[in-house]
Amino acid sequence: MVFPEKNLLFPTEFYTLELSEHLDRLNNPIHRNSMKPTEKQIRDIAEYLEGGMRVFFNEKDGTVTYYTDEERWDGFEEELWEEAVEEVEANSDDLIEFLGFDSRESFTLMADFAESVDDEKLKQELFDALNRSRPFRNFKNLIDRSGPYREQWFAFRQKRYEASVVQQLETLEFLRAEESEEDLT
Repeated sequence: MVFPEKNLLFPTEFYTLELSEHLDRLNNPIHRNSMKPTEKQIRDIAEYLEGGMRVFFNEKDGTVTYYTDEERWDGFEEELWEEAVEEVEANSDDLIEFLGFDSRESFTLMADFAESVDDEKLKQELFDALNRSRPFRNFKNLIDRSGPYREQWFAFRQKRYEASVVQQLETLEFLRAEESEEDLT
């Protein structure tokens, strides 16, 4: 039986903060001229990432650009996304690209959710699904038939994606602060 390890993607307390509290932590004086995503934009970015999109935030004009990740989707139709791809190429110096979860992180996300389920029978079924071959499909099929837990899964996953977007922003701010300090020395 696989039980989720306690080495979560981020410290547990990170997930307990509300989105507005995360944003307050991003008010770094070093880059006040750079625009920051709004709460709504962070939610949108999280949803696009979950849907397999490549997502970019323009720090100069505050816009979000996204398109299908051609590496994740067979049959990528470039002409459908041509305008967005051109926008990204034309403004690459002003953009932050956000990264979605890889398969290991997605597996950890599912295991963390399973651990949070209060119905012991469903919890065990979810862990069993994760231990069989094709764990992603097994988990999805079980969640789709789980009644109210399906909506809880969607909310749990959305909150984790939002936390990931904020974590990426915080990491960028930290790296920029280190660069600024190095430039001063």
